Amino acid sequence: MAVFLGILGFVFGFIGGILFGVIGGIIAVVLGVLAIVVCVRDKKKDDGKKRGSAGIIIGAIAVLSGVMVIPLFLNVGDKLKDMAAEKNLTNLEICAPGFKYGIVGFSARINKEGLDADVVSDELSWLTDSLKEEESE
Repeated sequence: MAVFLGILGFVFGFIGGILFGVIGGIIAVVLGVLAIVVCVRDKKKDDGKKRGSAGIIIGAIAVLSGVMVIPLFLNVGDKLKDMAAEKNLTNLEICAPGFKYGIVGFSARINKEGLDADVVSDELSWLTDSLKEEESE
């Protein structure tokens, strides 16, 4: 059970983080902590035998993945909005705050604002290309 919770938390930390941003990270942390708690509880029942060590390790990895995802997605949306404003990319500037909720949140923000997804995608590509050019100079 604990290994399953840890693996589920690990998956939510990375895949869930990309899809759901901060929410995926929070779920990963919760599942990772649950995996660790279940392992510790099971170890106490088994008089400290080596059973359950994998659950603790995977649970800790899940917690770490969630902890890494949360600040990443909290900052990316604001940073993207600032860069879009600086380059006068209005559509991208409008929907960028939704990125803190991952790709799903970004898409939902585009739909909510009634923006053309192709235009936002073009602006994002242009911004990426311009940042690459600035780095190479």
